[in-house]
Amino acid sequence: MIKIATLQQIIDVLNDEIPDHGASNATLCRLINSVQMDVYLKLGRLSNYVEKYKGSDTIADQLGYPLPDNCRISDIVTIEVATSTDNTEYETYEFRALKDTDRYGKYFGDLTESTFFLLDTGDPISTSGLEVYIYYDKRPTQFDSSDLTLVPELDTDYHQLLEYGLIQRMYSRGSYPDTEKADYWQAMFDEKMIDVKNAMEEKYANAPDISPQILEHF
Repeated sequence: MIKIATLQQIIDVLNDEIPDHGASNATLCRLINSVQMDVYLKLGRLSNYVEKYKGSDTIADQLGYPLPDNCRISDIVTIEVATSTDNTEYETYEFRALKDTDRYGKYFGDLTESTFFLLDTGDPISTSGLEVYIYYDKRPTQFDSSDLTLVPELDTDYHQLLEYGLIQRMYSRGSYPDTEKADYWQAMFDEKMIDVKNAMEEKYANAPDISPQILEHF
């Protein structure tokens, strides 16, 4: 197998394996996006990595605040808000649906597609100038077929997972999927993920708070 660097090279590997697949580049890019999303989020969670984003400072009595670009409310792990305008200490806000909040907690939740709410004991925060930090699982950029020279955001060590995952999805498509070959490529994918798991366990051998999380995701 070649060492994958671009979308075109991923597609070339697929073309070598299934030369008559008949799928358009647009379709293949959608499948690559699907594989990359699964792998990207899983690897991020396995390594205990989250993106830290400084949001807009609070505005007194304002309910809604903008989400980071390419972030959904379901991607947010936690939100911290400063306890005072000197911004030296922070409190954690927990997720709740707007209708489920009570008057005793500090909550964030989904307001619109691009905004989230912050509530302190049932009301919008009454102080302006408090720093807000959002910790979230970053999503990879979504590809389309307009530029096949783009490189996946995954480290090159993990590009082979995209290759295996794309081939597996192609063999699984349609009214008459090739189950045997799909299972073979799924096994290749799973074996590679086990290698990743083992490498992460070795890397984080001295970090007991992370190792159980690795095991949980497998």
